[in-house]
Amino acid sequence: MENPEHKTLVSKIIELFQMIFRKLSKLFDKVVFNKKGSLIISLFLAIIISISVNYEDISLSLFHDTTVSVTINDVSVETLADTENYVIEGIPSTVDVTITGSASDVQVYRQQANIRAIADVRRYTEGNVVVDIEISQLPSNLEATIQPATAKATISKKVSKQFTVTSELLLGTGQSSSDFESPVLSETTVTIKASQEQIDAIRSVKAIIDATGQTGDFNVEANVMAYDSSGTPLQVDISPATIQASVKRANSDSD
Repeated sequence: MENPEHKTLVSKIIELFQMIFRKLSKLFDKVVFNKKGSLIISLFLAIIISISVNYEDISLSLFHDTTVSVTINDVSVETLADTENYVIEGIPSTVDVTITGSASDVQVYRQQANIRAIADVRRYTEGNVVVDIEISQLPSNLEATIQPATAKATISKKVSKQFTVTSELLLGTGQSSSDFESPVLSETTVTIKASQEQIDAIRSVKAIIDATGQTGDFNVEANVMAYDSSGTPLQVDISPATIQASVKRANSDSD
């Protein structure tokens, strides 16, 4: 014989589910047959369908950044060399660099890094060599293409030679060389260290004295420069690089 208490419990559970169903049914009717509610449901369903159809594209955009290439012009080239003993010629002063990688990585690298191109010739001695130009400390997630990627360099051993120094006055408006006596230099010779070709090209060595605006006696630290036959300054090592110069105003004792 069925337990009356058990029957009552089952009846209550059935009634509870029926009540919940009726409430959900009424809520559904209100949402579906309500204009705003139907719009919300339609929008929700459209989003679900769109995500389902374009899942691959969305995942690529979110998790796989687009690969880009950005060209940076006129990146300075630093030559690593024993410049104390060798002259290096033929390496360009700048190169163009194309950085390739994800858009975000390229952007971060450009904002945070001081891009440096390097030509390392320290393992070479005298002669003509082909040197690779590389980007210093390039992150592993980026690639770099350099133009030019190599350079034909000439490496020459430096030699030393002594030269006599003469003085040259730089004059301003309204001034004349006759306004001053011949400058007196603290040094009359200097030692120049350069390649043999550069040494042979030297035609004059001058202590450049700036007399602009000077109206009386003055002392100045003069830069020493070496020039070729056409008067073009040569990039050589000069020791000392500056010389103390003493200049007197002409006829200053009689003024």
